[in-house]
Amino acid sequence: MKWITIPVAILTLVACVNTPRHFKPAGFNSADEAQLYVADYLYYANKLTDEEWDAFYHRFPEYWKDIQDAKTIGSTMEYHPWYTAYSFKWNTNRRKMNWSAEEIDRLKDKQLKKGDTVFKVVDSWGVPGHVIWDNDFEILAFNNNKATIFIDGVYAYQEECKGCFEKYSDITESGMDTNDVLETLRLKRPSF
Repeated sequence: MKWITIPVAILTLVACVNTPRHFKPAGFNSADEAQLYVADYLYYANKLTDEEWDAFYHRFPEYWKDIQDAKTIGSTMEYHPWYTAYSFKWNTNRRKMNWSAEEIDRLKDKQLKKGDTVFKVVDSWGVPGHVIWDNDFEILAFNNNKATIFIDGVYAYQEECKGCFEKYSDITESGMDTNDVLETLRLKRPSF
């Protein structure tokens, strides 16, 4: 009987954290808005510093308790998908307080500049429809047929990506697998 309780408890933790009590304090207007981050939560989780995670859990100790409770019942989830969305948004808003008025206006006008962080790109353009990342590259593909390419963790340039959302496959929610997007962008893995 215990083997049924553990998965149900873990599923409950994952499913019951998208209420206004959870998403509003993080800066979201709806659960749907927050859910856009969930598919690529590991990407966003790895963009946050340890200090930012600490600040987030210090501000929201109930989330930290949820994660610890999940671990005690068998979950090995290091980053919770919804809490990652909340942390990324909350920390983006904190970072934004240090951006100049000129930067905020530029980003509001969807103007990216070399060296912008993923926080600035997502704040400006919204959540990408497809994220491709590993040790060699980092690409955020947007539904407007644009892809932003990051080098060394910061925005480097933009490419047209007309095919990024035209094909459909079972591999990703956005419709293309990683190789299709890379082929569309004509990117090659660096050889080491």
